[in-house]
Amino acid sequence: MTKVASESDHAEISTAERWELIERIWSSKEFKRARRLQELLQYVGTQTVKLGVTAIREQEIGAAVFGRSDNYDTSLDNIVRVNMTELRKRLGLYFEDEGSSETLLVEIPRGAYVPVFFRRPVHGEDETPGSLSPLEADESQRVRQAWA
Repeated sequence: MTKVASESDHAEISTAERWELIERIWSSKEFKRARRLQELLQYVGTQTVKLGVTAIREQEIGAAVFGRSDNYDTSLDNIVRVNMTELRKRLGLYFEDEGSSETLLVEIPRGAYVPVFFRRPVHGEDETPGSLSPLEADESQRVRQAWA
């Protein structure tokens, strides 16, 4: 099973490494013609990597990235959720194709807007066929807890 990143793992990933990965992703072919997704990734990347923000609200993203008013009703306007779903999909595509050799990975958990960075397991280390990513493992754990 893939190792879930611990606090000590995060300490080993520098701010520069995280930012360089974000830059490579938003300039990749997956994002080349997706200006809004580039802006969304740049925003969440800047907030978390450069500014150290630990939580980002949907309303903040709507105002900063999509030009919504500061007090727009997120229950009536799902632009952030729709674009975040597409961003998660494109991140997956990036790491399957152009970023398949990246040693540092990033995911954005469903229901959250803060990127999670972790190292790709070295072949054969903490890796089994059908292993789950840290987010999939977390999701699997939540599902198991909900049924308990």
